[in-house]
Amino acid sequence: PVTYVNAPLVAESRGIAIREESTSDSPDYQSVVELSGVVAGTPRTIAGTFMERKGPVLIRVDGYEIELPITRNMLLIRNDDTPGVIGRVGTHIGDAGVNIADMVVGRHPDGGAMMGLSLYGPLGDEAAAGLLALPGIAAARFIEVF
Repeated sequence: PVTYVNAPLVAESRGIAIREESTSDSPDYQSVVELSGVVAGTPRTIAGTFMERKGPVLIRVDGYEIELPITRNMLLIRNDDTPGVIGRVGTHIGDAGVNIADMVVGRHPDGGAMMGLSLYGPLGDEAAAGLLALPGIAAARFIEVF
C-alpha cells in the first residue's frame, strides 16, 4: 500500500516526478493536489481537494473548473455549451438504468464545457460508448474508483 511515508519512493520508482509548492494565497481551497502528465501523447492535468461538507472533490480537469465529489462511479463528459446537451445525457443515462447522484458543469476559458457526474452504479460499456453518438458530445469517460 502507498502511504504518506513511502509515496515519494513509489512515485519515483514509477517515473513520476513530485514537485511541492506552497502559498498562503489560496482564495478558493485550503489545499490542492494537482497531477500533470502525458497520456497517449496528450498533456493532462487534474486537481482535487478535500472539502469538509463534501469530502474528496475533483476541482479541475484539463483546464475545466468543476467541483465534483469523488465517488466510486464517475463520468466525465466534454461537450458543446449548447441547450439540450444536459437533458440528452440525463435521458441516455436514465435509459441505461443508472441513477445520477450528483452533477456539475464547468466551462473552459477557451470555450466548451465539461459535465462531471457521480452515478449510483456503473455505466456499462455500451451505454458509455452511446454517449459519443449524442449531438454535442465531444468525449466521454466512465471512471470506476476502487
